[in-house]
Amino acid sequence: MDSANLAVLRQALEWHRAGFGVVLATIAHSAGPAPRPPGALWAVRSDGLSAGSVGGGCVEEEWIGRVRAGEALPRPAVVEFGPGSAEAGSPRLPCGGTLRVVFERIGSGDWIEEVLARTADRRPVARSLELADGAVGWREAGPAETTRLEEGRLVTIFGPPLRLLLIGAGEIARCLAAMAQPLGYEVLLCEPREALAPSASLLPGVRRLPGLPDEAVAAVRPDPRTAVVALSHDPALDDMALLAALPSAAFYVGALGSRAHAERRRRRLAPYFLPGELDRLSSPVGLDLGGRQPGEIAAAILAELIAVKNGRLSGNGTHRTPSRAAARELGVCPDPA
Repeated sequence: MDSANLAVLRQALEWHRAGFGVVLATIAHSAGPAPRPPGALWAVRSDGLSAGSVGGGCVEEEWIGRVRAGEALPRPAVVEFGPGSAEAGSPRLPCGGTLRVVFERIGSGDWIEEVLARTADRRPVARSLELADGAVGWREAGPAETTRLEEGRLVTIFGPPLRLLLIGAGEIARCLAAMAQPLGYEVLLCEPREALAPSASLLPGVRRLPGLPDEAVAAVRPDPRTAVVALSHDPALDDMALLAALPSAAFYVGALGSRAHAERRRRRLAPYFLPGELDRLSSPVGLDLGGRQPGEIAAAILAELIAVKNGRLSGNGTHRTPSRAAARELGVCPDPA
């Protein structure tokens, strides 16, 4: 979600610099099934063009009309949507949940520039908004901080962008890079084999890293917003990447290969790790969707990566996903049964 929020901020800043009035909405709290979690952002400019989402459509429709009508919004407003909404006429959410959303008019882009600069440097930011007068402040965020509405203040946490480091160019890497970038991942590629170097040029938007895989992992310095996937199918290259990535803070580490290949890999790597340290390696990488085409394999990898990031699976994909009932309890707006 942080990468999506940063994209909304970049768009809002661009509109503000172009001279448009911009209103920013932030979900401060959600209860029950809701379309978006706390911290989600939505920006709407004075002519009604918008970016992001907070309500899946029903909230946005009302506020686009209000912004286009020139609503003043001299200070931030906290609006509740859902059953028993405090504001008369506020739409109910189709999923039955409740949202508390803070709307503010962007008066200065300084704080947005600061948030974008800090997160680009991979530093988490806590941005505070005083509801009484709209004053804005920012500081480095603590590791356990979350977006929250406290006494007269909204605190929003922004984390660094997601990153995906791929080891090895090829058709699976091309498909995976194309799928991951719209989800907010910065995709990096290490491909030291000269014969496959031309394939790297077929991955638009991907930044290629020089050197061998272990050097690339060291250069990236994986943090909890980084995933590493070894796709070279060359044991020497993949093992180099895994030896560097598994002890790191990366939230996901996976490697391509059959079950037999994966078992041989584990035996090779076992002497370099303490018992249990290899357990977080996802190999064979990806959910078992039965796919054999490059695009299907890439989709299976990305699906597992998303599930791990969102706490639905462990790093090696061994935990089952929650039931629909559990998803509702967690405040997720699931597909209709």
